[in-house]
Amino acid sequence: MKNKLNGRDFITIGIFNAIGIVIYMAASFAMATTVIGGFIASGVSFMIAATVYILMAVKVKKKGVFTISGTLLGLIALSGGHLPHAVFAVIGGTICDLIIGNYESKGRMIIGYGTFALADFLGTVIPVIFIRDSFFCGKSIKMENE
Repeated sequence: MKNKLNGRDFITIGIFNAIGIVIYMAASFAMATTVIGGFIASGVSFMIAATVYILMAVKVKKKGVFTISGTLLGLIALSGGHLPHAVFAVIGGTICDLIIGNYESKGRMIIGYGTFALADFLGTVIPVIFIRDSFFCGKSIKMENE
C-alpha cells in the first residue's frame, strides 16, 4: 500500500466529508436552538458524525485524511467568521493524523478522532470563555440591529 494520497483517495475523502459535514451541521443546528445546546452542539455533533469519519479513515488508511477534513471544516467555519473554530479544526485534524499514525490500531484511531472532536469543540467554546464580555456584547448588538 502506497502512503501517498491519490486522486481516488481525494474523491473518497471529499464524499465522506460532504456526508459528515451535512450530518454535523444538521445536528449542530438542531442542538443550537437552545442556549445550552449551542455550547455543546459541536461535541454532540462530532459524536453523531463519528461513524462517517471513522469509516472514511478505515477506507483510505493514509496520512492526511483528518488534516484535509480539519481544513475543510475550518474553511466552512471561516466562511461564517469563526476564526478560532477554523484554527482549532485544522490543528485538531493535524494532531489526529499524528496520533493515528499508520491506521493499524483501532484504539489510536478512536483517541485521534476524539482529539479532533475535542479541538473542534474548544474552537467554539474558547472565545466564550476568554473574551466573554465582548463576545456577548457583540452578539447583543448584532441582534439589536436586526
